[in-house]
Amino acid sequence: MERLEHDIKMYPNAYQRERAERFGVSAVGILKALRRLGESYKKTLNHPKKDPEKRSVLCQTCDELKSKGNRVLPLMNLESRIICQELTGIL
Repeated sequence: MERLEHDIKMYPNAYQRERAERFGVSAVGILKALRRLGESYKKTLNHPKKDPEKRSVLCQTCDELKSKGNRVLPLMNLESRIICQELTGIL
């Protein structure tokens, strides 16, 4: 467990598969060990694929729909949102 903690500090962004290869164990074994340590993947609010402009447009559209009394369902991305709006005629 100490070696795993050291590995986490040395390679904070490593995949479980990579850790498993370094330790010579299965990825599931690494998953269980990480759980015992109380570790999880780092989650960042500044994801490299995040586009602030698209997010802003999406939030504005959702707010407009809510103010009109429409039910807003979460969708995977802005493109899906646009397709649904075109199909339903709601904007």
